[in-house]
Amino acid sequence: EFMNEGKSANVASFGGLTSNGCAALEGAAHIIGTLHNIPVDSITFTNTNTNTNTNTISANVSDVVASGEPLAQRNDLAFWMAKAEAAGAGLDVSLGSDVAQRLRSEVATAASAVATSLASTTTESIAALISSLGTSHGDLHPGNILLFPNNSATLVDLEHCSARQAGSDLAYFFAVWGDLLWMSGFTPGPTQPWPYPPIEARRCFASAYINSRRGGTATEEEVEEMLFEIERSFARTERLRLMITWALIAKGDPKHMLAGAVGSFLPHLQHSLE
Repeated sequence: EFMNEGKSANVASFGGLTSNGCAALEGAAHIIGTLHNIPVDSITFTNTNTNTNTNTISANVSDVVASGEPLAQRNDLAFWMAKAEAAGAGLDVSLGSDVAQRLRSEVATAASAVATSLASTTTESIAALISSLGTSHGDLHPGNILLFPNNSATLVDLEHCSARQAGSDLAYFFAVWGDLLWMSGFTPGPTQPWPYPPIEARRCFASAYINSRRGGTATEEEVEEMLFEIERSFARTERLRLMITWALIAKGDPKHMLAGAVGSFLPHLQHSLE
C-alpha cells in the first residue's frame, strides 16, 4: 500500500454516497479491463517448489497443478462452500440448520440460473464481453485497488486470480463497494433498503470498463446492457460467495457477527433479483 504512493481505494475515493468519483472509477475500470483482457490461454502454472518434503505434502492437495498446466476455471461457490462446511463446528451450528439449508439451496439454484442465462448470450453483445471466460481477480473490492495521485490504479492481492467470467469480478466489486457504504452513513429507505453503488457511479465505471476492454467509446445502450447483465447473471452468485466466506470466517461460532449477517442477507436475494 506504500508502493508509488498508492493508497487503497475506499467509498470516498469513488464519491461516497452522493457523487460518482468518476476520475478514480475510470482509473479502476481501466486496470480491471486490462486484467480481464489477458487471454486465459496465455497463462500456465509451473510448480517451482524444489523442496522434496514440501512437494511430498503438496502432492496430496487437490488444487496444486502440474508444471505447465493451463489456467482452468474454478467453481468458486463449490470451492468456498466446502471450506465453510468444514470450518469449526460447521454451517449447521454457526448459522442454524434452517439458514444453513437455505444457503445450500440458494447455491444450487444460483449455479443452475447462471448456466441458463449465459447460454442465451450472443458473441457480439456486451453481455458476451463480460460472460466469456477470461483472467479475473477473484477478490476484487476497493481495498484491493490502489489509486495513485493521478487517479491511475493497480491491483493487489492476486492470489485468487483464475479463469472466470469477467462479470463475476464486476458483481463482486459492486457488492463489496455497496457493503462499505454502511460505514459512510448510509440510511435504509423504502426505495433502497440496503446500500448499493449509485447508478451514475456504476455507469461511469461501466463506460470506462467497456472502453478499456475493446477500445472506442461505449454507447449509453451498451452501458445499460452491461449493468443489467451484471445484475441478471452474476449478482446473485457473487452475493452468495460473500455470504459463504462470512460463514467460513465465523468458523462454526453462532455468536460471530458474520454468522448473523448470513441470515440477514439471505432474504434479500430474491428481492434484489426482482
